[in-house]
Parts: sequence; structure tokens; C-alpha cells
Amino acid sequence: AALRDATRSLLLRSICQRIFDEEGAHLQFQAFMLSQFRKRRQPLLQGLIKLAHAVLLAFTLLLVWVEHRPVFRSARRTFRQFWKETWREFDLLYGTSAL
Repeated sequence: AALRDATRSLLLRSICQRIFDEEGAHLQFQAFMLSQFRKRRQPLLQGLIKLAHAVLLAFTLLLVWVEHRPVFRSARRTFRQFWKETWREFDLLYGTSAL
């Protein structure tokens, strides 16, 4: 989404939107499959799995920001916005309240 918002090229914007939409569907499928996996686990293990996913996501967010900071800046996105948007999506996919 940041790359889409950072460019004026209609072609690149269209490509970015398509990737964004397809990745959204892919994430929904993965979230569904992971929820099926988690349902068969004890509540404590479910919490540990979610915590592991959250830790992995936090480190991934930092890495993506560092590696793609110029794109985010061109799209006028701050780290705080990126952080909040990503956790909102995480919560939607997990079906829970904010972390």
C-alpha cells in the first residue's frame, strides 16, 4: 500500500493494488488455517502461539521499516502509522482486541 501511495504511475498503482488485494486474500486463508490449528490446542498453548506470532511480527515490522523506509517516507507514512495499521490487521486476522 505504501508503494502504491508513493507513486504517481497509474500502472504501478494498479499493480500494487492487485498485489495488495491478493495478499489480503492469502492472509485471510492463512489466518483461517492457523485458527484451525490453534483450536485443537490447550488455551495456554494457544496463547503461546499467538505470542510467538506477535513477536515474529514485531521483528518483521522493524526489518521492513528499516529496509523500505524511503518508500514509506515517499508515501508520507510514519513508523507509528505503519505499526498501528499492521497490528490492526493482525488483530482482525486473529479476531481479537488490540495487543
